[in-house]
Amino acid sequence: MTVFGLGLVVLILSVGAMSIDLWRVITVRQDLLHRADAAASAGANAIDIAQYRLTGQLVLDPVLAPLVADRTIDSVGGQAISSTSEVQVRDGDGIPNDLVVSLSAEVDFALLGALTGQGSIVVTVESVASPERTSG
Repeated sequence: MTVFGLGLVVLILSVGAMSIDLWRVITVRQDLLHRADAAASAGANAIDIAQYRLTGQLVLDPVLAPLVADRTIDSVGGQAISSTSEVQVRDGDGIPNDLVVSLSAEVDFALLGALTGQGSIVVTVESVASPERTSG
């Protein structure tokens, strides 16, 4: 009975460790996704005013859009996590029209790392936004 009880305790500890550590991964992913979406949306509002006045086309300002996105990543609330970010303006048909925000963070395992030997996992998210084009 003692061996069965110890086996059951180890099994419950393993399941608990997995649920706690995996929940941390999900939380960090949601936070990164929230930051990336906010940054992409804010950066997509930074259009090239001169180009719009000349041609009527909504085109991203390739200098201002990444700056706005970077500032937004840092200003969005949430838990304090150390992440790496990459913001770039992607051309389509020779026109800068997509802002791509990629964020990555490393999540350290606490209990699961002790059981499996894997110390961490890298979570990466990407968000793409474009200036809104409406007719009329």
